[in-house]
Parts: sequence; structure tokens; C-alpha cells
Amino acid sequence: MIFETSTVAVIVAAGSLDTEESFFYASLLRQNAFYIAVDGGLKLFHDQNFKPDLFLGDMDSINPKDMEWACIEQIPQKRFPCDKDKTDTHLALDIAIEYKKDPIYILGATGSRLDHTLGNLYLLVYAYQKGVDAKILNPWHQITLLTPSCKRILKKQYGEIVSVLPVSSIIHGLTMEGFQWNLQEQSVAQGLTWTISNSLKEEQGNISLKEGIAFIIQVRNEN
Repeated sequence: MIFETSTVAVIVAAGSLDTEESFFYASLLRQNAFYIAVDGGLKLFHDQNFKPDLFLGDMDSINPKDMEWACIEQIPQKRFPCDKDKTDTHLALDIAIEYKKDPIYILGATGSRLDHTLGNLYLLVYAYQKGVDAKILNPWHQITLLTPSCKRILKKQYGEIVSVLPVSSIIHGLTMEGFQWNLQEQSVAQGLTWTISNSLKEEQGNISLKEGIAFIIQVRNEN
């Protein structure tokens, strides 16, 4: 993936950063973007010897060797107490928004902590409420938010399987074109599963919504 604008921010959180994920995330470094390392997410930058623009967190998941590297490289830091009202990833998102970055990609947002994973998903809603487009990327998924103000165009080359999951109690006017099961202005209630695992049949698909908010989860191709 090549970022197409200089206003991009990339947040690397301290979620799962195993070998496969690290290889994928490393491919997104060294581009024209503003990079924020969140706590243990600093490991990716250290391993790649690539300095982020900012390093922040409460330092509860940081490796001492990564911290030493950050100090030697004089990477700007923002430290926060462990007892606080926002997660480190949320704080990083606030800073990216404050710096007027848009869109914002969040890496390392998924992992073994389901509470943090769900919290990070809802940060996409928070960003939308602030007028910013945020996305979550990992080697297997691209997760974006579908709103009435933002029609999404999904390219088949990134993955054929696409699911739409309502965030609102019900969404109205869901239209999907270019898919195995095209939809025209459908209403979908939260908790229903019939919009899971649709499949792109054209080279790109269009998804739009008239009312409500939903997650779009595109399952990435393995190659």
C-alpha cells in the first residue's frame, strides 16, 4: 500500500506484532506520513531501525531495549500515567487529529485482548465524530467506517470478501454494487448476520449508506 497524501498519520499500537504481522507493518513504514509509536508498538520501529515522529504511552508494555534505543535516537516522547481515562491508542489518535492528519491508519490495533480490539474499532467512530477518516489495518483485514457522508470504493485486488456490520441499532439505505449479492437501499438491524461474507465480483465495489453507521471489514488476499 502506498499512501497517496502527505497528511496521512500512521499509529502503531502495542497489539499483536508477531513475525507475520511485523513483516506486513514494516512494508508501511518509510513513507511520507506522520508516524506515532504507542508504547510496545515502538518495537516495530526499533526492529526496522526507523524513527517514528513521536513515541507515547504509559510505558507499561515497553521493552527496556526499545526504550534505550528511543532515548539514544532522541525520539520525541509524551509520557502518560497508567491511571487515565483514555487508552494509549486513543491518546495517539487525539494527537494525530490535533496535528490535522487525515486519513489515519491504526496498526497493531488487534490482538489477544478483545476489550482493546473492540475499543480500537470504536475509535473509528470517535474519529468520524471529529471529522477524520480512520482505518484499521492488519495482514488479514482492512476495517473502515461507512457513514452517509462517505461512499466507499473497495478494490478487489485487496480482497474479495467484504462484510458490513451495523454500529447503529439499525442502518437504512445500504447499497452495495459490484458484489455477488448486490443490495439496493436495504435496512439492516444490529445483530443480524446476513451482510457478512459478501464477495466482490467486479474489480471494484461501491458501498453507500443513507442513515446510520456501520463497519466495513474487507478480508485481505493472502498474496
